[in-house]
Amino acid sequence: MNRAGSQVTQAATSTAIAWYRSLVHPDNRVRMQRLLHRQPSMPPKHLHMVLLDSSASVLSQAGLSQAKGVLQYLCQQLHQQGDLFTLIRFGNQKVETVYPVHVAPACLDPILEQIQGGGGTPLNQALQHAYQVLQRYRQYRQTLYILSDARSHEPLQLPNFNSQIIVIDMESHALCLAKAKALAEALQARYIPIQALALH
Repeated sequence: MNRAGSQVTQAATSTAIAWYRSLVHPDNRVRMQRLLHRQPSMPPKHLHMVLLDSSASVLSQAGLSQAKGVLQYLCQQLHQQGDLFTLIRFGNQKVETVYPVHVAPACLDPILEQIQGGGGTPLNQALQHAYQVLQRYRQYRQTLYILSDARSHEPLQLPNFNSQIIVIDMESHALCLAKAKALAEALQARYIPIQALALH
Protein backbone atom coordinates (compact mmCIF):
# COMPACT_ATOMS: atom_id res chain seq x y z
CA MET A 1 0.00 0.00 0.00
CA ASN A 2 1.43 3.40 -0.93
CA ARG A 3 1.51 6.41 1.37
CA ALA A 4 -1.73 7.88 0.04
CA GLY A 5 -3.53 4.58 0.41
CA SER A 6 -2.26 4.13 3.95
CA GLN A 7 -3.48 7.57 4.97
CA VAL A 8 -6.91 7.05 3.40
CA THR A 9 -7.20 3.72 5.23
CA GLN A 10 -6.35 5.43 8.50
CA ALA A 11 -8.98 8.08 7.76
CA ALA A 12 -11.60 5.43 7.17
CA THR A 13 -10.94 3.53 10.38
CA SER A 14 -10.34 6.34 12.86
CA THR A 15 -13.18 8.26 14.44
CA ALA A 16 -10.75 11.15 15.04
CA ILE A 17 -10.05 11.90 11.38
CA ALA A 18 -12.28 14.14 9.25
CA TRP A 19 -12.11 12.54 5.79
CA TYR A 20 -14.00 15.29 3.96
CA ARG A 21 -12.01 18.16 5.49
CA SER A 22 -8.79 16.28 4.79
CA LEU A 23 -9.81 15.63 1.18
CA VAL A 24 -10.49 19.30 0.36
CA HIS A 25 -7.51 20.72 2.31
CA PRO A 26 -5.10 22.63 0.01
CA ASP A 27 -2.13 20.56 1.26
CA ASN A 28 -3.77 17.45 -0.21
CA ARG A 29 -4.27 18.67 -3.78
CA VAL A 30 -1.97 16.03 -5.28
CA ARG A 31 -1.79 13.34 -2.60
CA MET A 32 -3.12 12.86 0.91
CA GLN A 33 -0.41 14.41 3.10
CA ARG A 34 -2.35 15.98 5.95
CA LEU A 35 -5.21 14.46 7.92
CA LEU A 36 -7.49 16.71 9.96
CA HIS A 37 -9.39 15.82 13.11
CA ARG A 38 -13.16 15.79 13.40
CA GLN A 39 -15.08 18.55 15.14
CA PRO A 40 -17.50 17.69 17.97
CA SER A 41 -20.76 16.17 16.72
CA MET A 42 -23.62 18.53 15.89
CA PRO A 43 -26.85 18.50 13.83
CA PRO A 44 -26.26 17.96 10.09
CA LYS A 45 -25.27 21.18 8.34
CA HIS A 46 -23.53 19.79 5.29
CA LEU A 47 -24.93 17.87 2.33
CA HIS A 48 -22.57 15.77 0.24
CA MET A 49 -23.89 14.72 -3.16
CA VAL A 50 -22.11 12.17 -5.34
CA LEU A 51 -22.72 11.82 -9.08
CA LEU A 52 -21.33 8.41 -10.03
CA ASP A 53 -20.68 7.61 -13.68
CA SER A 54 -21.63 3.99 -14.40
CA SER A 55 -21.34 4.16 -18.19
CA ALA A 56 -19.67 1.57 -20.40
CA SER A 57 -16.50 3.65 -20.84
CA VAL A 58 -15.93 3.72 -17.08
CA LEU A 59 -16.71 0.02 -16.76
CA SER A 60 -14.19 -0.88 -19.46
CA GLN A 61 -11.46 0.97 -17.52
CA ALA A 62 -12.31 -0.74 -14.20
CA GLY A 63 -12.96 2.77 -12.92
CA LEU A 64 -16.32 1.83 -11.43
CA SER A 65 -14.76 -0.62 -8.98
CA GLN A 66 -12.16 1.98 -7.98
CA ALA A 67 -14.87 4.57 -7.45
CA LYS A 68 -16.87 2.22 -5.24
CA GLY A 69 -13.86 1.84 -2.96
CA VAL A 70 -13.37 5.59 -2.69
CA LEU A 71 -17.07 6.10 -1.96
CA GLN A 72 -17.15 3.51 0.80
CA TYR A 73 -14.28 5.20 2.63
CA LEU A 74 -15.82 8.62 2.14
CA CYS A 75 -19.23 7.48 3.37
CA GLN A 76 -17.80 5.98 6.55
CA GLN A 77 -16.30 9.32 7.48
CA LEU A 78 -19.43 11.29 6.61
CA HIS A 79 -21.41 8.89 8.82
CA GLN A 80 -19.07 9.56 11.73
CA GLN A 81 -19.45 13.29 11.17
CA GLY A 82 -23.25 12.99 10.97
CA ASP A 83 -23.38 14.68 7.57
CA LEU A 84 -26.10 14.27 4.96
CA PHE A 85 -25.34 12.21 1.87
CA THR A 86 -26.97 11.31 -1.42
CA LEU A 87 -25.74 9.11 -4.26
CA ILE A 88 -26.91 9.46 -7.86
CA ARG A 89 -25.68 7.22 -10.65
CA PHE A 90 -25.80 8.02 -14.34
CA GLY A 91 -25.23 5.69 -17.26
CA ASN A 92 -27.07 3.78 -20.00
CA GLN A 93 -28.82 7.08 -20.85
CA LYS A 94 -30.57 7.40 -17.50
CA VAL A 95 -30.09 9.07 -14.13
CA GLU A 96 -31.08 7.25 -10.94
CA THR A 97 -31.04 8.17 -7.26
CA VAL A 98 -29.40 5.23 -5.51
CA TYR A 99 -29.38 6.71 -1.99
CA PRO A 100 -31.73 9.65 -1.32
CA VAL A 101 -30.75 12.58 0.91
CA HIS A 102 -30.30 11.21 4.41
CA VAL A 103 -27.62 10.90 7.07
CA ALA A 104 -24.72 9.02 5.50
CA PRO A 105 -24.90 5.27 6.19
CA ALA A 106 -22.10 3.52 8.07
CA CYS A 107 -21.73 1.02 5.25
CA LEU A 108 -22.45 1.71 1.60
CA ASP A 109 -21.33 -1.69 0.27
CA PRO A 110 -24.79 -3.29 -0.13
CA ILE A 111 -25.93 -0.30 -2.19
CA LEU A 112 -22.75 -0.14 -4.28
CA GLU A 113 -22.90 -3.86 -5.07
CA GLN A 114 -26.20 -3.33 -6.88
CA ILE A 115 -24.75 -0.74 -9.27
CA GLN A 116 -23.93 -2.21 -12.66
CA GLY A 117 -22.19 -0.37 -15.48
CA GLY A 118 -23.01 0.02 -19.15
CA GLY A 119 -24.43 2.25 -21.85
CA GLY A 120 -23.84 5.90 -22.66
CA THR A 121 -22.96 8.87 -20.46
CA PRO A 122 -25.91 11.26 -19.86
CA LEU A 123 -23.67 13.83 -18.20
CA ASN A 124 -25.80 16.90 -18.90
CA GLN A 125 -28.91 15.14 -17.61
CA ALA A 126 -27.06 14.15 -14.43
CA LEU A 127 -25.77 17.68 -13.83
CA GLN A 128 -29.23 19.16 -14.29
CA HIS A 129 -30.75 16.62 -11.91
CA ALA A 130 -28.06 17.35 -9.33
CA TYR A 131 -28.74 21.07 -9.58
CA GLN A 132 -32.47 20.59 -9.05
CA VAL A 133 -31.92 18.45 -5.94
CA LEU A 134 -29.35 20.82 -4.46
CA GLN A 135 -31.71 23.74 -4.93
CA ARG A 136 -34.14 22.02 -2.54
CA TYR A 137 -31.47 21.89 0.19
CA ARG A 138 -30.04 25.38 0.03
CA GLN A 139 -30.12 25.66 3.84
CA TYR A 140 -27.11 23.32 4.00
CA ARG A 141 -23.52 23.73 2.98
CA GLN A 142 -23.13 21.66 -0.16
CA THR A 143 -20.35 19.69 -1.79
CA LEU A 144 -20.87 17.98 -5.13
CA TYR A 145 -18.52 15.15 -6.08
CA ILE A 146 -18.53 14.13 -9.74
CA LEU A 147 -16.87 10.76 -10.32
CA SER A 148 -16.64 10.35 -14.08
CA ASP A 149 -14.42 10.24 -17.15
CA ALA A 150 -16.88 12.78 -18.66
CA ARG A 151 -16.80 10.96 -22.00
CA SER A 152 -20.10 12.32 -23.25
CA HIS A 153 -20.75 13.09 -26.90
CA GLU A 154 -22.96 16.07 -26.03
CA PRO A 155 -21.71 19.64 -25.64
CA LEU A 156 -21.59 20.55 -21.96
CA GLN A 157 -24.60 22.38 -20.55
CA LEU A 158 -23.63 23.53 -17.07
CA PRO A 159 -26.11 24.67 -14.41
CA ASN A 160 -25.11 27.61 -12.22
CA PHE A 161 -24.04 25.65 -9.16
CA ASN A 162 -23.50 27.43 -5.84
CA SER A 163 -21.84 24.37 -4.31
CA GLN A 164 -18.25 23.41 -3.80
CA ILE A 165 -17.46 20.91 -6.56
CA ILE A 166 -14.84 18.16 -6.70
CA VAL A 167 -14.33 16.30 -9.97
CA ILE A 168 -12.69 12.89 -9.52
CA ASP A 169 -11.41 11.71 -12.90
CA MET A 170 -12.10 8.01 -13.51
CA GLU A 171 -10.27 7.91 -16.85
CA SER A 172 -7.43 5.41 -17.17
CA HIS A 173 -7.37 4.71 -20.92
CA ALA A 174 -4.01 4.82 -22.68
CA LEU A 175 -5.69 7.33 -25.01
CA CYS A 176 -6.51 10.10 -22.55
CA LEU A 177 -9.19 12.56 -23.65
CA ALA A 178 -8.92 14.64 -20.45
CA LYS A 179 -12.62 15.46 -20.58
CA ALA A 180 -13.04 15.27 -16.81
CA LYS A 181 -10.24 17.82 -16.39
CA ALA A 182 -12.00 20.08 -18.89
CA LEU A 183 -15.24 19.61 -16.95
CA ALA A 184 -13.52 20.63 -13.73
CA GLU A 185 -12.12 23.73 -15.38
CA ALA A 186 -15.52 24.67 -16.80
CA LEU A 187 -17.12 24.27 -13.37
CA GLN A 188 -14.20 25.98 -11.58
CA ALA A 189 -14.01 22.81 -9.54
CA ARG A 190 -11.19 21.00 -7.80
CA TYR A 191 -9.78 18.22 -10.01
CA ILE A 192 -8.42 14.92 -8.62
CA PRO A 193 -7.37 11.89 -10.71
CA ILE A 194 -8.77 8.79 -9.04
CA GLN A 195 -5.29 7.29 -9.04
CA ALA A 196 -4.29 9.93 -6.48
CA LEU A 197 -6.81 8.35 -4.10
CA ALA A 198 -5.50 4.82 -4.66
CA LEU A 199 -6.55 2.50 -1.86
CA HIS A 200 -4.29 -0.44 -2.72
